Amino acid sequence: MPTLRAVAPALLAASLLMAGTAGPAGAQPAAPLPASPFAGFETRHLPNGLRVWFKRTPGDRSVSVSVTVPYGSDEDPPGKEQLAHFTEHMLFTDRPGRTEEQVKRAITLRGGTRNGITMPDRTFYFARVDREHGLFAIEWLHGIMAPHAMPRALVARQRTPVMIETRARPRDVGEWVFARVIDPPALRVPDYWGREFGIRSHRARDSYPWRSIRAIDSADLRAFYDRYYVPSRMTLTIVGDLDSSVVWPLVTRTYGTLPARPVPPPRARLVDPGREHRRYAWTFRSAVGYDERYKLYGRTARDDLLLTFVSRHLGQRLGEQLRFGTRKAVYGLSVGVERRGQAAHLALTSDIATSALDFARGRIDRELARLRAGAVSDSEFVAGRDAIIRALVAETTAAQSLESWVTTAFYAPDVHARFPDVAGELAGVTRDEVATFARRLLAPERRVLSIVRPMPLSQPALLLLGWLVLWLGWRLARRLFQRPLPMVRLRYLTRVAAPLAWRLAIVGTWIAVVLVTVRLLVFGFQLIAARWLAGVDSFAVQYGAYALMAIVVVLLLVAALAVVPRTVLVFDDALAIKAIAFQSRVIPFARVVEVAERRLGDVMRLGGVAALARCRPLAPAILAPALHIRLDDGSSYLLRSRDTGELQRVLDGLRGTA
Repeated sequence: MPTLRAVAPALLAASLLMAGTAGPAGAQPAAPLPASPFAGFETRHLPNGLRVWFKRTPGDRSVSVSVTVPYGSDEDPPGKEQLAHFTEHMLFTDRPGRTEEQVKRAITLRGGTRNGITMPDRTFYFARVDREHGLFAIEWLHGIMAPHAMPRALVARQRTPVMIETRARPRDVGEWVFARVIDPPALRVPDYWGREFGIRSHRARDSYPWRSIRAIDSADLRAFYDRYYVPSRMTLTIVGDLDSSVVWPLVTRTYGTLPARPVPPPRARLVDPGREHRRYAWTFRSAVGYDERYKLYGRTARDDLLLTFVSRHLGQRLGEQLRFGTRKAVYGLSVGVERRGQAAHLALTSDIATSALDFARGRIDRELARLRAGAVSDSEFVAGRDAIIRALVAETTAAQSLESWVTTAFYAPDVHARFPDVAGELAGVTRDEVATFARRLLAPERRVLSIVRPMPLSQPALLLLGWLVLWLGWRLARRLFQRPLPMVRLRYLTRVAAPLAWRLAIVGTWIAVVLVTVRLLVFGFQLIAARWLAGVDSFAVQYGAYALMAIVVVLLLVAALAVVPRTVLVFDDALAIKAIAFQSRVIPFARVVEVAERRLGDVMRLGGVAALARCRPLAPAILAPALHIRLDDGSSYLLRSRDTGELQRVLDGLRGTA
């Protein structure tokens, strides 16, 4: 029998081997990852270029069939907004031998659902049924996607549902003024997608659904379908417990007959401004609105995979610390990915308790820094990655959940050539790869930060502050424009008079000039606010600047009123023409060369074009004469009063005694 000394080395080696394989005391060996529901998709391309993704899911009771067209409302031509949406509606209409109602009931009577969704960069069609009707759903959706005749009568009938859905209605007078004068497209600050990616949206146009939908005709719809419903750009996805030996011949017999067409030209390249954008604002709310985005340009399939990992990793980590940690800073924090063509962004959004904003921002910044630095052990990274994979697998339990990935992430054929095995590929993601991607994505110049805090003033206090600003503007205008008049020497006073039509024309022109000037000024303020002021994290600075802007507008309006003559005042040795607001022009009699009744033609005949150009007509003086007051510098006035003859006699008398 071997002695203890003889067997001791073997026992020690065995114990070390067991310790190495068992891990830390009390730890259990990592369970194997579950099978990936994303795996097993078969990809085929039909002769017309149509891409088909098919996956058989044994035991699944439902079948999902969808077609994704990677074009949407971004492709609407100017003046034909809602054309992509209208086209989607038309594909569900009558077809030879069947009415629209019969077409749709063919699915609903089988217990299925169907719909079409138009988005800015894609249009999505689907049908979902029990597996016993799966083959029918494939053929039914082909009938929807096949070319349609789109006759005028059918287009006219479908126009009403589209207008109801978009809430289209004729503009009233106020809306026309708003669209053409107050908020014309040329004076609109670019929206988020335009500012950060150079993607022109409907906001850059005078989008008027009532007009554009009514302008769309059969030719427009057929042209849009022929241009963008190109099989080589479309994706057919079939998920369900169907036999591939039956599915593929059916797909070839149906979708394979869709006519091949030229591919549309590529979209304009994305524009990266290469800078961070911050926005701070205050409004009446109970918590801080927090929105932090990181932009991605020219996304790839691998980028989409890493975006999925980073968004879920941050959602889990930040949720644990801010929602479920010892300090309850948020109710919930959402970390998601939004895509538009080859553009995408990672967004962290939440409502944060005001007192916990600094704490929450510190935790968010710390987690982002950890990702960029890869500051996590290999074991911790693997554990977190496996947890994400398990959650993905648990969520993706049916055909519909797999299909949803197509419309949200995998719809762009330039990005995804095959259906990605998300769970399987995530299992191969490394800590260093995530860190490298995070440094590229989470860079300062890729950040768009928006923080909306609760208003520090009550509504009455803010209203009072607004009135105070207007009062200060009015007082400043009085100081700048008002000139004292020697009222003790006043001898005569009368109102400037003119025919109603002339007054309406003058007032209309004046209002138009003032509105255009104010709108241009406000546009300048908007640009200043969007590019610089909104990025200042100070309520006092921002609202102080807004108060100054309001005062400038008040001064401009008063200045506009100060050029509209209203009253003529005659003194011992001078006359004054007083405007509506404060301003008065005093003219000594010594400068008055002539006071006589003249017509505009007389002014031109006596003094030429130069005299006419320097004449300010306060009355039409075309058919009937007006009082012409000519000064020594060549300038003059043509005006009428309630009693023009009396005014002339008063002026002649006082000038004779001056």
